[in-house]
Amino acid sequence: MAKRGRKQVGRVVSAKRGVSTTAVICMSAGGSYVPPMLIFSRKRMKEELKDGALPGTVFVCNDSGWMKLEAFAEWFDHFLSHVKPTAEDPALIILEGHLSHIKNLNVIEKARNKFVTILCLPPSYNT
Repeated sequence: MAKRGRKQVGRVVSAKRGVSTTAVICMSAGGSYVPPMLIFSRKRMKEELKDGALPGTVFVCNDSGWMKLEAFAEWFDHFLSHVKPTAEDPALIILEGHLSHIKNLNVIEKARNKFVTILCLPPSYNT
């Protein structure tokens, strides 16, 4: 991601090759966005990986670089802190049917208590 109109976009990558990094992106139909979460496949965070990130970006490291239950719970708290849903102004979040979303009872309960409706799309399978 980069600012609109920027001609050259640099990147910072992990020292390892062939590993996954997950970007969690959330945007409303009206164009508002929650700063992203980046999940790196590494044991410890390097400050250099944060260079050039959007303000408010959340950084997580784990062994796979994929979304896991703990990372999703952290992201959901990040989502709540930016969206601030209320009974008068609830939120709907549409997620793909990843196990970290549908089997995360703590997040589901928190969503109920914080005026968030979660709609999970079924996972897609290659045929």
